[in-house]
Amino acid sequence: MAQVEENPLTPITPAPSSAVEPKRLNDWVFPWHRGIATKQLIAIMLFSSLVTLFSTAIQLYLDYRRDIGAIENRLNEIEHSYLGSLSGSLWNLDADQLRIQLDGILRLPDMQALEVRETTPRVMFPLVVAARNGQEQAVISREYPMVYEDHGTSKTIGVLHAEASLSGVYGRLFDQAMVILVSQGIKTFLVSLFILYLVHRLVTRHLTAIAKFLASHNPRTSPPKLVLERRKSSSGDELDRLVEAFNSISGDLYAAYHQLAQANAELESHRDHLEELVELRTTELAEAKSAAEAANVAKSTFLANMSHEIRTPMNGVLGMAQLLRRTGVSEKQTNYLDKIEASGEHLLAIINDILDLAKVEAGKAQLFEQDFSLSELVRDCADIVEPKMKVKGLQFISDVADAPQLLHGDRTRLLQALVNYLGNAVKFTEAGSITLACHQIVDSSNGYLLRFEVRDTGIGMTPLQQGRVFEAFEQADNTMTRAHTGTGLGLTIARCIAQMMGGDVGVESVVGTGTTFWFTARLGVGRSPSDAELSSQLESDEAELSRKYRGTRILVVEDEPINREVACTLCSDAGLEVDTAVNGAEAVKLVERIDYALILMDMQMPVMDGIDATLSIRQLQGRAAMPILAMTANAFAEDKVKCLAAGMNDFLTKPIVPDDLFKALLRWLDKKQG
Repeated sequence: MAQVEENPLTPITPAPSSAVEPKRLNDWVFPWHRGIATKQLIAIMLFSSLVTLFSTAIQLYLDYRRDIGAIENRLNEIEHSYLGSLSGSLWNLDADQLRIQLDGILRLPDMQALEVRETTPRVMFPLVVAARNGQEQAVISREYPMVYEDHGTSKTIGVLHAEASLSGVYGRLFDQAMVILVSQGIKTFLVSLFILYLVHRLVTRHLTAIAKFLASHNPRTSPPKLVLERRKSSSGDELDRLVEAFNSISGDLYAAYHQLAQANAELESHRDHLEELVELRTTELAEAKSAAEAANVAKSTFLANMSHEIRTPMNGVLGMAQLLRRTGVSEKQTNYLDKIEASGEHLLAIINDILDLAKVEAGKAQLFEQDFSLSELVRDCADIVEPKMKVKGLQFISDVADAPQLLHGDRTRLLQALVNYLGNAVKFTEAGSITLACHQIVDSSNGYLLRFEVRDTGIGMTPLQQGRVFEAFEQADNTMTRAHTGTGLGLTIARCIAQMMGGDVGVESVVGTGTTFWFTARLGVGRSPSDAELSSQLESDEAELSRKYRGTRILVVEDEPINREVACTLCSDAGLEVDTAVNGAEAVKLVERIDYALILMDMQMPVMDGIDATLSIRQLQGRAAMPILAMTANAFAEDKVKCLAAGMNDFLTKPIVPDDLFKALLRWLDKKQG
């Protein structure tokens, strides 16, 4: 007994359409009634009908124009051949003769009506003779003046009105159209049937046989050869090539089926291990994700710690330099202090650039919008870069007169981008001028799209340098022997700021001529400052603080002795009474006993940090509204969020700028008093 081979694949069952069904009458008489031949017949008949209609329309139009021309010629013949005799009869007032003449003319083809009407002046009853042959709506009418020659004088004695009917023209055209359409239709139908028979005989019946063979084909068994019942041509036509291709594919399919069966069996053997592989890969991906998140956290932590550890001593260096300057120093000492502050600010700028880039990459950079004056912004930019420009003898040019002056946006970020551009221009310009320009591109009710430009007369850049100058840590000259220092972050940060403000950046430069750096920004419409705000600007914040709150008692919480001394000295110079605490626990004990007007709170301190100290103070009776200002070297946005969430009112970053400190003290003391 033969053994049946077990096949791991699902058996293939013939399609339901391949089942044997009794043939209908249409299948015997018209085996093509639902196939390609029918579609071909319809297409041929439609196309032939369209061609017939088009050619018939052209022929009818030509015949119509010919018949209309014949009628026109006939009317012209009446004018030239009959009008003279009609005029003589009318002159003699011979109505009978006129009627006989009109009846004769009316016998001409397509003539429908004629009328002679006397128009001689001063005739009470003019003569009118008419003849009509039917009544049609579609006519061609003409009127001819009737002139009689009397002793050499031409006299207009009447009018001949003639009408030619178009019904005969239309009838002839209709008959002609019917003959053409019927004859062409019969011819088209007979030709289409003959073509249909040929297509069925030569193509469609063989395609039907191929379809039936495919429906019964089973790739699991060795396939039989497909052979068509037809006379094979000597050179082989398309059907012969189709049969050869199918027989070749059928053999390949049989081989592929058994290969697939073997592969399926191997897949079944590996299926048990698939879950283990997926679990292993999932674990590896989870570990990689955790490692990436840990690296990102480590990066943020490192940057935060680096910022804190550098800003803390920097606050002491710059703070002591500022305190020393306030004591009154000699010109030589002032020069030394300027260099100390310049070096410290340069180091601080590098730190800020690195932190800003990290914020942008982490998506944590934010805009803080306010009303400001464009002219004041330009003046601040000039004040920052003017000392370096004076050293080189460069001229600063401002071109902002045509731009709107009152704006609303992030003034600090805008100032940062412009100063980065200006600092870059000063660095690479040895002689000439630097221009800061602003032009309005778009004006709408919601604000402006402005284009800021910084143009210099420096060394310029090549196209290759221009293509990479906005990339992080890139410079026009990256060699070890470059003449200009820098981190290569200033232009990158300017691009980030422009994109945050809905704009873009670009550069235009010619080597040896100069460079123009530009960026666009969308800014709102600012409002004019009030009289109170204008008057307050005339007095410095330190002077106003001393005048309003001299003797007011505040608390400075700072663990680092130098930073504590700087803050205490600045506040004391402004006339405030200052108590100190070296950690949060001491601060809480002091606040329990003393109702301070304001607290300056460091964040990172031993025993108890500033966050926990603030939370504890807010729980004390009557201390919920006491202003607490963070004064910390932690400069990240999340640090500010933590401080505000703990109950602090404001956030100052180290190194402390005296003007910023006085402004914050004045603002919060005013709020508490108000």
